[in-house]
Amino acid sequence: MAGSLVAYTAFGRLFSPVELVDLSLAIVVSFFATACNFGLSWLLSRSAKETGSVALEGDAKHLLSDVASTIGVNAGLLVAGFTGWNILDPLLALAVAVLVSKMGVQLVMKAGSGLMDQAATEEEDRIRRVLEEHRSRFVDYHELKTRRSGNQVFAELHLSVDEALTVGEAHELTDHLEEELQAKLPEVTLTIHIEPTEVDEVPE
Repeated sequence: MAGSLVAYTAFGRLFSPVELVDLSLAIVVSFFATACNFGLSWLLSRSAKETGSVALEGDAKHLLSDVASTIGVNAGLLVAGFTGWNILDPLLALAVAVLVSKMGVQLVMKAGSGLMDQAATEEEDRIRRVLEEHRSRFVDYHELKTRRSGNQVFAELHLSVDEALTVGEAHELTDHLEEELQAKLPEVTLTIHIEPTEVDEVPE
């Protein structure tokens, strides 16, 4: 929305240039506010990465778009003021509109993927590596599924074990695997479903 409004105003100024007046004080105050917004955007962005919050990332991107638009506008005003080329103001405004719109689209796409329970492929690979370290203790594993929620990943899989194992031994194995995965991947909550299997019937 912000990008569309900026573009609309810029197009109007392209065909009807407006003479710029002395805006020195306004530009100084604007740059100070921009610096504050940039600092707050950086803090929010760091918090968003730590928590996996799309809402915080949205706030950070919103502030960053304000920073970009303000810098573009002020740069256009300064250059136009020194050169008298008033056409630079709307041209830079159009560039800012494109940047703001691009950031908005990227944020909406990321938020949408989060709502659709996107699989955590990187964590899946790490889970497989941990399981392969204990390959001799079970027959195989399958149906590994993951979904991401914020900075947490929920995973489940089916673990085939020798049917000769007692319930206690199978439970001890799953506890060991879940504890080791929790130690190496603290952001992952794993649920293991045990399936007894006749070892002689397992295909090569």
